[in-house]
Amino acid sequence: MNWKIIFCLLLISGIFFVNDEKGYACSCAKPPSVQSELENKTAIFSGKVLKITENSKKKALIEVDQIWKGPSQSQLIIETERDSAGCGFDFNEGQTYLVYAYGEKNTLETGLCERTALVKDSGDDIRVLGAGKEPEKQVNLEHQLDFNRLMWIIVFAVTFILIFIIVYKRKK
Repeated sequence: MNWKIIFCLLLISGIFFVNDEKGYACSCAKPPSVQSELENKTAIFSGKVLKITENSKKKALIEVDQIWKGPSQSQLIIETERDSAGCGFDFNEGQTYLVYAYGEKNTLETGLCERTALVKDSGDDIRVLGAGKEPEKQVNLEHQLDFNRLMWIIVFAVTFILIFIIVYKRKK
């Protein structure tokens, strides 16, 4: 009976570490105009990628240079799918991007099908957007990137401890 419990706990803990999503190829329509994106996106800004983490999604911590729309803070975290097959945008640390983001202000997302691109390749977009503004609020969001990783470690540790306790009590 206890082995069934141990097996169930192992199975449940395995669900947290195995991503069984189906893969689909990304297909994008022609992107909307810059003006349309200015009206419809939650945030449009430029900035340098400071750090990238990957769990179920890729997250990029960006030091914001200019803002055309969205939260006026010095750092933002942008989520995207992990790879281009899932329409994820391939951010690289140290590179500066013009980001078109959607979603809630606390969970901004972008993808391969958005107009997001390196700033050096976005001159036409920046001319249409006009002058941006600098961030008004200074923030440090680096700790938020590490929170998900810490959560997985805690879940794994608790599961391991529970299994150990069950096995130890079974031997007594």
